Amino acid sequence: MSTVQKIVPGETRIATWRAIYNGAPARLCESARAGIEAAAKMVDTLVDSGRAVYGLNTGFGKLANVRISDADLCQLQKNLVMSHMTGYGPALDADVVRLVMALKVASLGRGASGAQYGTVALLEDMRERGVIPFIPAQGSVVPAAIWHRWRT
Repeated sequence: MSTVQKIVPGETRIATWRAIYNGAPARLCESARAGIEAAAKMVDTLVDSGRAVYGLNTGFGKLANVRISDADLCQLQKNLVMSHMTGYGPALDADVVRLVMALKVASLGRGASGAQYGTVALLEDMRERGVIPFIPAQGSVVPAAIWHRWRT
């Protein structure tokens, strides 16, 4: 069994990424968890405040300053994900997708996205268990769209 590679956001060396690409298991460093949880709490606090916050509870484009009702927020987020699920062509190789998943763990591990820690853990668990999403070779597929495809 391969050594578990430690993902340290902003500090992970190319040799680690190469090992992950070649199939080594990987986990985010434990020290990143506090930043992830703090950012997620900040998002919750902003949403609970009732203020309009672009990207969380407002419309987009001309509706960027229009607050969406709490009752419609889930549908707004679903629509946003669905609007970015555009792709075509053959699937990326599994090695590439595993690396993309690990890179997303590193990105979320910076604690700037507001994502829940459970999202990071889910992504790590999917990699570990060999659950590799279909990512088309062309187009725009955001990470949330990848997860949405597995839930529906």
